[in-house]
Amino acid sequence: MKPFLTIAICTFNRADLLPRSLDSVRNQMRTSADLEIMIVDNGSTDHTRDMVAEVQAEDSRVRYVVEPNAGISHARNRALREARGEYLAFLDDDAWAEHDWLHNLIGTIKSIMPAPECVVGPVSLVWEDKKPEWFPARFESLLCRYDMGTEPHFLERGGYLLTTNSLFHRETLLKLGGMRTDLGHRRKVLIGGEDNDIFNRLLANGCRVFYEPKARVFHPVPKER
Repeated sequence: MKPFLTIAICTFNRADLLPRSLDSVRNQMRTSADLEIMIVDNGSTDHTRDMVAEVQAEDSRVRYVVEPNAGISHARNRALREARGEYLAFLDDDAWAEHDWLHNLIGTIKSIMPAPECVVGPVSLVWEDKKPEWFPARFESLLCRYDMGTEPHFLERGGYLLTTNSLFHRETLLKLGGMRTDLGHRRKVLIGGEDNDIFNRLLANGCRVFYEPKARVFHPVPKER
């Protein structure tokens, strides 16, 4: 049976953090046969492959794919091509999902008619150390904080999305050409803009982006940040 949803976690040298992200999703999939998880390894040199193999030994819904071209946009486009699901959700390799994240994502798709082409949810920061008093709240978005309020709603022009916590209708994203590979992080080159680009292209092509505040994930802020 073709999966309804593929959850993609793109990763690079995060073998020590990846289990938390992976388990936060697997714990919500115990009885969901129409879901799959895809780990897209973007050229890791640590023990990522071995760690994923251990998970695969006990969970056949976990797939492992290698994308050798460096860059998060290359990895996400590989997920887009390889996914079997009608919908494709992304979760960062150092983030983890709230216990009802999956339920709320899927519930949005199934309750709104016609279904939106993209659903996004909030990203809450978890500081590894105490948040510095001097750090302005308005700059937290630079650390992946994303919050569009407490009410579910469609996003309009002038808004934005974070792929950190997102779901796309796969065929729609394919027709739009996927993510721009000249944008997005490439190893230590922190080029951005790919999220704003896909958001603007979605809206320009008449697609709808829906914000669901209950589909929450958490993103760490290491002390070194």
